[in-house]
Order: sequence, then structure tokens, then C-alpha cells
Amino acid sequence: MDIAKFDTGAVGPFAKVKLIQANFANLVSADPLPKQLRRGKTLFNRANMADNPKFPMAGDFWMSCNSCHLDGFNFTNRQLMEDGKKDRFKNAVTGHVDVRKMIAGDPVGAYIDIIQKTQGGMGGDPREDDMPPVNVEQPPLEAVKMMML
Repeated sequence: MDIAKFDTGAVGPFAKVKLIQANFANLVSADPLPKQLRRGKTLFNRANMADNPKFPMAGDFWMSCNSCHLDGFNFTNRQLMEDGKKDRFKNAVTGHVDVRKMIAGDPVGAYIDIIQKTQGGMGGDPREDDMPPVNVEQPPLEAVKMMML
């Protein structure tokens, strides 16, 4: 919860971000969020495979949940939904259409399914030969704990 200072180096799609100062400004002395909520927010924003190489949230360091959901879920995606060309009277399902049991039925399995299909994490990136997909029906206890604690 501190501010870091970065430099994009150049303008353009291939510019690389470089860390200039890791602790540019301290904002708070103690985290105001409960530990479990902070863990959830961290996972929601995580896109770095190296943070948890056994059960990464994203494939190829690419995108986190927050890449699309912008600090939250449905209410922040209103513009995307409003611009959708779908007839909601014929099909009211939006977003992650092919989630196997929806979130309420099995949240951990559903989130692993979403992470694999949209972010390439949890073994969903086909370019990562050495990382088999996490079993959505029976995820390893370590993956469940990572997502629940």
C-alpha cells in the first residue's frame, strides 16, 4: 500500500516499464483491510506467474481479473455490458458464459475454471507445457487454501 515510481522508458506498444523507486511514498503504516479480504484483493490483481509458480493466477504474466473488471465485478463493467450487441431477452447470461457450475455452486472450482479459460492461469495456458491444468472438479488442497484464506 505504498506508492512505487516507474518509468515507461518510451512511448509505444513495446515500451517496457522500469522500476525507478520501490518505496516512493508510504501511505499507511498498517493495512486497514482484514487479512482475508487483502488476500482476495491481491489474487484479484495478480498477473505474475512468479508470485505463485505452482498455481499462477495468469499465464505468461499476462492479465489479472482486474484487467477486465477494474477494481470490482459487474458494476464496473456496466459500459461493456451496455455496448454488448446481445439480445438480453433471448439470452440473459453475460460475461463468463461457459462457467461449469456458476460461482454460487462451487466458488473455488468456478474461479479456477474462469482463471484457466480467460487468463491462462492454473495451467490453462497451452504454451506452458510443464504446467498441467489444475483439476477443476478436485483442485489440490494447496490451491483451495490459496483461494480461501
